[in-house]
Amino acid sequence: MAGSATPPDDLASVPARAVVLLDEAYIKFVRHSEHPDTLNWIHEYPHLVVLRTFSKAYGLAALRVGYGITSPELAERHCNSGCWSQSCQCATR
Repeated sequence: MAGSATPPDDLASVPARAVVLLDEAYIKFVRHSEHPDTLNWIHEYPHLVVLRTFSKAYGLAALRVGYGITSPELAERHCNSGCWSQSCQCATR
């Protein structure tokens, strides 16, 4: 569902073996009352990755600076698989 809000019920129908990427590149332009707190969804859906960027809201489009927020298990699996870019760094808490 590109360009629209995703209700959490839609995630319940996705198999846990599938990784779900939720692109929130324009999250800084959304009124908070209109948008759910998707970061809390990661606790319920450990196969969810919320993607955000500094590029849109901070005028850094040429730099392509972004980050993903996910469960520790999925983050570790990604970090151990090797990054696709030299600028890619994995950080976990």
